[in-house]
Amino acid sequence: MLLQFGAVRRSPEIVVLVVLLLIMMAGVLWYVLDRRAKMRAAPPAATQTVTPALKPAPGPAPLARPGGARPTVLTPRGPVEIPDGKTLDFSTGQAVVKDSPEDRAKLAKALKEMEEAAATVTFDPLPVPKKDPPVKVPPDKP
Repeated sequence: MLLQFGAVRRSPEIVVLVVLLLIMMAGVLWYVLDRRAKMRAAPPAATQTVTPALKPAPGPAPLARPGGARPTVLTPRGPVEIPDGKTLDFSTGQAVVKDSPEDRAKLAKALKEMEEAAATVTFDPLPVPKKDPPVKVPPDKP
């Protein structure tokens, strides 16, 4: 039995969903085409001029500036040398090497706790891999 296209009753939910799907597809297509056009209109990255970043002021950088201005970009600094038995303090936003009796006592306590914890750690030996028995090949009959 053949049904004619007009004879089938379409539910309103399906019609609404199909219309929404078509609108979404048109929106995505428009966005992609618009984005491509903007990318083609922009000059290549090799021809764009870039101004160098300003050297930041010493001290911690503010999170936000009044008027919505962008914060200064901090340049990475070199590594901080830490002599044995000293600690690093980042509470001011800068790496400060400290060496106080309290810090040395805390460091000694932490080292002792780590050594005690590591003393009870053991590892099982690696299992010996099982070898497959050799395959016996019957001799060829002449």
